[in-house]
Amino acid sequence: MSITSLTPVIVVGASLVALSTALCLSKHNIPTIVLERHADISKHPRAIGFTSRTLEIYKNLGIAHHMPEIPKGFHLLRARVESLTGKWYESTSWSDPKPSEKEPSNPEEKKEFSAFPGSSIPQDKLEAILQTAALTRGVDIRRQHTLQDVCEDENGITAIVINTKGETVEIRGSYLIAADGNRSLVREKLGIARSGRGHIQTMRSVLFRALTPLEDFMKGVSQFNIDQPGLQAFMTTYMDGRWVLMFHDARRH
Repeated sequence: MSITSLTPVIVVGASLVALSTALCLSKHNIPTIVLERHADISKHPRAIGFTSRTLEIYKNLGIAHHMPEIPKGFHLLRARVESLTGKWYESTSWSDPKPSEKEPSNPEEKKEFSAFPGSSIPQDKLEAILQTAALTRGVDIRRQHTLQDVCEDENGITAIVINTKGETVEIRGSYLIAADGNRSLVREKLGIARSGRGHIQTMRSVLFRALTPLEDFMKGVSQFNIDQPGLQAFMTTYMDGRWVLMFHDARRH
């Protein structure tokens, strides 16, 4: 084993948080090594929809113009349906609160506190934008590098890593940022315990494209709760031809 790299900051993980952090550091000319065990960005788009504050941060980093903004006044609608071509029960907006007796009869127009209404870009496309910007600005992204251990001393951090050749190497840094998800190895190595109920449920997802464009049946709605005997599911569109169907897996694991 040998120390192959020295850097001020090591970031573990290469998803939204990690890449955004590396970009912020690069803006201040702080060299960063990003360690990621996966070979590429996940093919699953996962999240879609990012807030005004997110775009404000990305504007400061010079990448907000790559993200399509949602129209001002946009309301995200979700409908409970038997199917897109079957019975529709009701639809609700995520943005509008339920009216209450305390609300004035003539409420004031909502104030706008940001120049950005938000963005509806899928997460995989946003991660590609972040990764390209980070590489362009000198961030050292090392994919297929798997963290094995973390050692801390009075002078900094040593990350013990398996590289692309299967070799065990050490990377030395002044700081380490853990952005490696809910099953964080860094958290475990630091002895940061979690408490609570534990496993709650298992969800499965099917990412697909339809031979018949489903957009023709949306009626202005982009999220659907499927309500059928024997099937309770959630379906949404990524607005680029891709859809995802999510449902509970009741089997014990």
